[in-house]
Amino acid sequence: MTLKNKVAIVTGSTAGIGGEIATTFAENGAKVVVTSRDIGRAQCKVAEIEENGGEGLAVTCCLESSSQMQSLVDVVIDTYGRLDILVNNAISLPTLPPSPLQDLTYEQLGAGINTNLTNVVALTCKAYPYLKKNDGSILNIGSVMVNQHMLGVPPLYTIVKGAISQMTKVLAYEWAPNVKVNQINPGFTRTAAYKEMGIPDAEADTFFEAFRQFHPLGKIGHPQDIASVAAFLVSEQATWITGMEMNIDGGYSINGRSL
Repeated sequence: MTLKNKVAIVTGSTAGIGGEIATTFAENGAKVVVTSRDIGRAQCKVAEIEENGGEGLAVTCCLESSSQMQSLVDVVIDTYGRLDILVNNAISLPTLPPSPLQDLTYEQLGAGINTNLTNVVALTCKAYPYLKKNDGSILNIGSVMVNQHMLGVPPLYTIVKGAISQMTKVLAYEWAPNVKVNQINPGFTRTAAYKEMGIPDAEADTFFEAFRQFHPLGKIGHPQDIASVAAFLVSEQATWITGMEMNIDGGYSINGRSL
């Protein structure tokens, strides 16, 4: 695969799945725009990419700020003059409380939906004119929760990801033939997100082991499992694929056992 000379925005790309996608894209020749609410973390990721011979650009972008959606696209166009790939990976877990849906306040519902859905749609629409010029590609990072919700997972998280799933299908149809739109639904993947859930490092292995049993392949995923497929879906090898949701989940979605 080659992404040579392609310009790719990967939101939330300093670590975890987004970070691995950024690394993989750069290894395949893309100029990668790394975003984070913390510019220092974004700059560290770009330094890592450049140390390995790649090219990157660090940009501050927080999903809670609608104005930063436009600023992100403006900076990319000012710097590179083009945009070929958008990966919607970022999510704000603090705005998706683990409480039952009926216990959330109106303000909590609004914050979760505006941050993780409205602003993602807004960024995608702002990127569209530039993607259209280059027969570009959009890749949304969803979740296997849209196929099989698990008790204990924030219900608003599953609802938002379900809406992103519908956005994938709608835009794949409406923006064809100039822009491809696909989605990856990762299963339980070993990242540092458990820290945002308040789980101590000493309990991380136990936490992931508890979910291993729900995957018929008998193992938790790793970010590279997602990143390698992501690179394929935005490459020239996938020009006849659009509107597709790919479950990369170790078989979680076909698991028939009770949760």
